[in-house]
Amino acid sequence: MERYESTWRIFLVRGLCAILFGLIALMNPDATLQGVLLLFAVYVVVDAVVAYVGSRSAMRRPEMRQSLILDALAGMAIGALTLFLTAVAAFVILFLFGIWAIVTGGLALAASLSLMKNGIGDWLLVLKSAALMLFGILLAFFPIAGVTAIIWLVGVFAVTYGVIQIALAVRFHGRQTKHGAWHAG
Repeated sequence: MERYESTWRIFLVRGLCAILFGLIALMNPDATLQGVLLLFAVYVVVDAVVAYVGSRSAMRRPEMRQSLILDALAGMAIGALTLFLTAVAAFVILFLFGIWAIVTGGLALAASLSLMKNGIGDWLLVLKSAALMLFGILLAFFPIAGVTAIIWLVGVFAVTYGVIQIALAVRFHGRQTKHGAWHAG
């Protein structure tokens, strides 16, 4: 029997990190864009580490494991580049974040659809993936918007994304508790 008991914890940790980041960004809209981007870079690296740990311990499904590993690598690369390139113009950094969100969202969408095709997916996984891709498109193609608007966009996105991640954690934990192991339903 496959073991999925730690899956819900991964979604919970990622969701809580996203909400924490989003609330910090929303509560300090006058902060410099560079400071928010640095905070976002740290979040991306933490999220990537959690994705990598999840790929190693939570899923035995090859499509999810590969997606989480690619997610982790993309996050670590973009996070590291941002940490070392904070002096670069903000629109370049925002473009990098947009590309990260598009790539990560696309990988998650592919894995979500694959799981749904096999009857074990969830529409919240698809919604999470689509939200991430939409955020990436907006960020990558409209990077010159006002600093406060970008901070609010990032903050609202992070809180929304975090809430969806936590909803998935609750759903997966409920399935584990109800059935002794995760299953579609």
